Amino acid sequence: MDRFPPARVAARRSRQALISGREAMIFAVPDRWRDRVAAALPARLVPPEMRPGFFDHFFDEGDPFGFDRNPEERLKFDRTLAVCGDGPLGRVLELGCAVGSFTEVLATRASDVLALDVSQAAVDQVARRLQDQPNVRAAAMTIPAEFPDETFDLVVASDVLYYLSVEELKRCVTRIEACLAAGGAFVAVHYVPRMGSVLNGDEAHDVLVAHTTLTHVLAERTEFGAGRTYRVDRFEKA
Repeated sequence: MDRFPPARVAARRSRQALISGREAMIFAVPDRWRDRVAAALPARLVPPEMRPGFFDHFFDEGDPFGFDRNPEERLKFDRTLAVCGDGPLGRVLELGCAVGSFTEVLATRASDVLALDVSQAAVDQVARRLQDQPNVRAAAMTIPAEFPDETFDLVVASDVLYYLSVEELKRCVTRIEACLAAGGAFVAVHYVPRMGSVLNGDEAHDVLVAHTTLTHVLAERTEFGAGRTYRVDRFEKA
Protein backbone atom coordinates (compact mmCIF):
# COMPACT_ATOMS: atom_id res chain seq x y z
CA MET A 1 0.00 0.00 0.00
CA ASP A 2 1.40 3.37 -1.01
CA ARG A 3 1.88 5.52 2.10
CA PHE A 4 1.25 8.72 0.08
CA PRO A 5 -2.21 9.93 -1.02
CA PRO A 6 -3.06 9.09 -4.67
CA ALA A 7 -3.14 12.77 -5.62
CA ARG A 8 0.37 13.28 -4.26
CA VAL A 9 1.69 10.18 -6.04
CA ALA A 10 0.12 11.36 -9.31
CA ALA A 11 1.61 14.84 -8.88
CA ARG A 12 5.06 13.39 -8.22
CA ARG A 13 4.87 11.15 -11.29
CA SER A 14 3.71 14.08 -13.39
CA ARG A 15 6.64 16.20 -12.22
CA GLN A 16 9.09 13.37 -12.91
CA ALA A 17 7.66 12.97 -16.40
CA LEU A 18 8.00 16.71 -16.97
CA ILE A 19 11.62 16.68 -15.80
CA SER A 20 12.41 13.69 -18.04
CA GLY A 21 10.79 15.47 -20.97
CA ARG A 22 12.76 18.67 -20.36
CA GLU A 23 16.00 16.69 -20.03
CA ALA A 24 15.25 14.93 -23.32
CA MET A 25 14.74 18.33 -24.91
CA ILE A 26 18.09 19.60 -23.56
CA PHE A 27 20.00 16.68 -25.00
CA ALA A 28 18.13 16.76 -28.31
CA VAL A 29 19.60 20.14 -29.23
CA PRO A 30 23.09 20.42 -30.80
CA ASP A 31 25.88 20.17 -28.23
CA ARG A 32 27.07 23.74 -28.85
CA TRP A 33 23.68 25.12 -27.70
CA ARG A 34 22.92 22.67 -24.90
CA ASP A 35 24.26 24.67 -21.98
CA ARG A 36 22.27 27.74 -23.12
CA VAL A 37 19.04 25.74 -23.21
CA ALA A 38 19.77 24.40 -19.72
CA ALA A 39 20.50 27.90 -18.43
CA ALA A 40 17.11 29.13 -19.69
CA LEU A 41 15.18 26.47 -17.73
CA PRO A 42 14.24 26.53 -14.02
CA ALA A 43 17.01 24.82 -12.03
CA ARG A 44 14.66 22.10 -10.77
CA LEU A 45 14.08 20.91 -14.33
CA VAL A 46 17.77 20.66 -15.24
CA PRO A 47 19.98 17.59 -14.54
CA PRO A 48 21.75 18.30 -11.22
CA GLU A 49 25.21 17.98 -12.78
CA MET A 50 24.42 20.86 -15.15
CA ARG A 51 23.44 23.28 -12.39
CA PRO A 52 25.95 25.97 -11.35
CA GLY A 53 27.83 25.03 -8.20
CA PHE A 54 26.71 21.37 -8.24
CA PHE A 55 30.19 20.04 -7.43
CA ASP A 56 30.95 22.63 -4.75
CA HIS A 57 29.65 20.29 -2.04
CA PHE A 58 29.49 17.01 -3.96
CA PHE A 59 32.55 15.61 -2.18
CA ASP A 60 31.65 16.80 1.31
CA GLU A 61 30.74 13.26 2.36
CA GLY A 62 33.82 11.53 0.94
CA ASP A 63 33.99 9.50 -2.28
CA PRO A 64 30.52 9.53 -3.94
CA PHE A 65 31.79 7.94 -7.16
CA GLY A 66 33.41 5.04 -5.30
CA PHE A 67 36.79 5.50 -6.99
CA ASP A 68 38.59 3.69 -4.15
CA ARG A 69 36.09 0.82 -3.92
CA ASN A 70 35.28 -0.03 -7.52
CA PRO A 71 37.62 -2.56 -9.21
CA GLU A 72 36.45 -1.31 -12.61
CA GLU A 73 37.88 2.10 -11.75
CA ARG A 74 41.20 0.37 -11.12
CA LEU A 75 41.06 -1.00 -14.68
CA LYS A 76 40.58 2.56 -15.92
CA PHE A 77 43.46 3.84 -13.78
CA ASP A 78 45.80 1.13 -15.05
CA ARG A 79 45.02 1.86 -18.69
CA THR A 80 45.20 5.62 -18.19
CA LEU A 81 48.64 5.31 -16.59
CA ALA A 82 49.80 3.10 -19.46
CA VAL A 83 48.64 5.70 -22.00
CA CYS A 84 50.44 8.41 -20.01
CA GLY A 85 53.68 6.64 -20.92
CA ASP A 86 56.53 4.55 -19.59
CA GLY A 87 59.18 5.86 -17.27
CA PRO A 88 59.18 9.13 -15.29
CA LEU A 89 56.28 11.43 -16.19
CA GLY A 90 57.93 14.67 -15.08
CA ARG A 91 55.64 17.58 -14.18
CA VAL A 92 51.99 16.52 -14.30
CA LEU A 93 48.76 18.52 -14.25
CA GLU A 94 45.67 16.50 -13.33
CA LEU A 95 42.33 18.11 -14.19
CA GLY A 96 39.43 16.91 -12.06
CA CYS A 97 41.31 15.04 -9.34
CA ALA A 98 38.19 14.27 -7.22
CA VAL A 99 39.33 12.54 -3.99
CA GLY A 100 42.83 11.80 -5.28
CA SER A 101 42.55 8.13 -6.23
CA PHE A 102 44.40 8.56 -9.53
CA THR A 103 46.52 11.38 -8.11
CA GLU A 104 48.03 8.78 -5.80
CA VAL A 105 48.89 6.61 -8.81
CA LEU A 106 50.45 9.52 -10.68
CA ALA A 107 52.53 10.49 -7.65
CA THR A 108 54.56 7.30 -7.91
CA ARG A 109 55.74 8.18 -11.43
CA ALA A 110 55.91 11.99 -11.48
CA SER A 111 58.44 14.48 -10.18
CA ASP A 112 55.61 16.93 -9.46
CA VAL A 113 51.80 16.63 -9.56
CA LEU A 114 49.41 19.57 -9.44
CA ALA A 115 45.91 18.16 -8.86
CA LEU A 116 42.98 20.46 -9.60
CA ASP A 117 39.29 20.21 -8.81
CA VAL A 118 36.43 22.69 -8.67
CA SER A 119 35.49 21.33 -5.24
CA GLN A 120 37.44 22.58 -2.22
CA ALA A 121 36.21 19.55 -0.26
CA ALA A 122 37.79 17.24 -2.85
CA VAL A 123 41.03 19.22 -2.80
CA ASP A 124 41.13 19.02 1.00
CA GLN A 125 40.78 15.24 0.82
CA VAL A 126 43.66 15.03 -1.66
CA ALA A 127 45.84 17.16 0.61
CA ARG A 128 45.13 14.89 3.60
CA ARG A 129 45.46 11.71 1.61
CA LEU A 130 48.84 12.61 0.12
CA GLN A 131 50.26 14.76 2.89
CA ASP A 132 53.34 12.53 3.01
CA GLN A 133 53.99 12.98 -0.72
CA PRO A 134 56.03 16.20 -1.11
CA ASN A 135 55.74 16.02 -4.91
CA VAL A 136 51.92 16.48 -4.82
CA ARG A 137 50.06 19.79 -4.65
CA ALA A 138 46.29 20.26 -4.77
CA ALA A 139 44.31 23.39 -5.58
CA ALA A 140 40.69 24.37 -6.16
CA MET A 141 40.20 25.97 -9.58
CA THR A 142 37.33 26.37 -12.02
CA ILE A 143 38.68 25.58 -15.47
CA PRO A 144 39.06 27.15 -17.98
CA ALA A 145 38.38 30.50 -16.29
CA GLU A 146 41.11 29.63 -13.81
CA PHE A 147 44.21 27.80 -14.91
CA PRO A 148 47.74 27.39 -13.48
CA ASP A 149 50.42 29.63 -14.94
CA GLU A 150 53.00 26.84 -15.13
CA THR A 151 54.53 24.47 -17.66
CA PHE A 152 53.87 20.73 -17.58
CA ASP A 153 55.16 17.61 -19.32
CA LEU A 154 51.80 15.86 -19.06
CA VAL A 155 48.18 16.93 -18.64
CA VAL A 156 45.61 14.29 -17.68
CA ALA A 157 41.83 14.82 -17.79
CA SER A 158 39.61 11.91 -16.76
CA ASP A 159 35.82 12.12 -16.47
CA VAL A 160 35.80 15.89 -16.15
CA LEU A 161 35.74 17.70 -19.51
CA TYR A 162 32.20 16.68 -20.44
CA TYR A 163 30.91 18.94 -17.68
CA LEU A 164 32.09 21.95 -19.69
CA SER A 165 30.13 23.63 -22.45
CA VAL A 166 31.54 23.39 -25.97
CA GLU A 167 32.92 26.93 -25.80
CA GLU A 168 34.46 26.31 -22.38
CA LEU A 169 36.00 23.11 -23.66
CA LYS A 170 37.53 24.91 -26.63
CA ARG A 171 39.08 27.47 -24.27
CA CYS A 172 40.31 24.65 -22.07
CA VAL A 173 42.04 23.03 -25.05
CA THR A 174 43.82 26.32 -25.73
CA ARG A 175 44.96 26.55 -22.10
CA ILE A 176 46.19 22.96 -22.12
CA GLU A 177 48.17 23.49 -25.33
CA ALA A 178 49.78 26.64 -23.91
CA CYS A 179 50.87 24.98 -20.66
CA LEU A 180 52.47 21.93 -22.27
CA ALA A 181 56.22 21.85 -22.66
CA ALA A 182 57.70 20.84 -26.02
CA GLY A 183 57.37 17.08 -26.31
CA GLY A 184 54.62 17.07 -23.70
CA ALA A 185 51.42 15.01 -23.85
CA PHE A 186 47.73 15.43 -23.10
CA VAL A 187 45.72 12.33 -22.14
CA ALA A 188 41.90 12.38 -22.01
CA VAL A 189 39.75 9.51 -20.71
CA HIS A 190 35.96 9.84 -20.49
CA TYR A 191 32.91 7.63 -19.95
CA VAL A 192 30.88 7.64 -23.16
CA PRO A 193 27.21 7.26 -22.04
CA ARG A 194 25.64 10.46 -20.76
CA MET A 195 25.25 10.90 -17.00
CA GLY A 196 23.54 14.29 -16.80
CA SER A 197 26.61 16.17 -18.00
CA VAL A 198 26.51 18.84 -20.69
CA LEU A 199 28.30 16.56 -23.17
CA ASN A 200 28.73 12.82 -23.37
CA GLY A 201 32.17 11.25 -23.74
CA ASP A 202 32.05 11.02 -27.51
CA GLU A 203 30.97 14.65 -27.88
CA ALA A 204 33.69 15.89 -25.54
CA HIS A 205 36.42 13.94 -27.32
CA ASP A 206 35.13 14.97 -30.73
CA VAL A 207 35.52 18.61 -29.66
CA LEU A 208 39.08 17.89 -28.50
CA VAL A 209 40.03 16.24 -31.77
CA ALA A 210 38.43 18.98 -33.87
CA HIS A 211 39.95 21.95 -32.07
CA THR A 212 43.40 20.96 -30.87
CA THR A 213 46.63 21.79 -32.69
CA LEU A 214 48.37 18.92 -30.89
CA THR A 215 49.22 15.73 -32.76
CA HIS A 216 46.65 12.99 -32.17
CA VAL A 217 48.73 9.86 -31.57
CA LEU A 218 46.30 7.42 -29.94
CA ALA A 219 42.53 6.93 -30.14
CA GLU A 220 40.69 4.00 -28.67
CA ARG A 221 37.26 3.00 -27.47
CA THR A 222 37.32 0.40 -24.74
CA GLU A 223 35.34 -1.04 -21.84
CA PHE A 224 36.46 -0.97 -18.23
CA GLY A 225 33.88 -3.47 -17.03
CA ALA A 226 30.73 -4.68 -18.79
CA GLY A 227 28.92 -1.79 -20.43
CA ARG A 228 31.39 0.81 -19.16
CA THR A 229 32.50 2.22 -22.52
CA TYR A 230 35.25 4.86 -22.52
CA ARG A 231 37.03 7.06 -25.03
CA VAL A 232 40.79 7.23 -24.54
CA ASP A 233 42.90 9.71 -26.54
CA ARG A 234 46.50 10.88 -26.35
CA PHE A 235 47.80 14.06 -27.97
CA GLU A 236 51.39 15.28 -28.17
CA LYS A 237 53.09 18.65 -28.61
CA ALA A 238 55.96 18.85 -31.08
